[in-house]
Amino acid sequence: MSERGEVEINASIRDARINRFHGTAIEDNAKLQVMAEPFGDPVPFASEHIQRAMQTRGMLEVAKAVWRFWEHKVETQGIPL
Repeated sequence: MSERGEVEINASIRDARINRFHGTAIEDNAKLQVMAEPFGDPVPFASEHIQRAMQTRGMLEVAKAVWRFWEHKVETQGIPL
């Protein structure tokens, strides 16, 4: 996926960056899964790991809200970033 010469068409540079990140993350995850295969079946996450992940997701939503705030400010006031 990454560095394979693919062509992406996106609505904006922001979308292109997000799609690039997702593609790289998927590829990295696939490599880790292949490396982990010899160690046996998956082990479920402990509940504290799941809770921490849910909290992190909440932080990502805050980051999205901050992005939208500045994006709106740039679009309405023409302020360059």
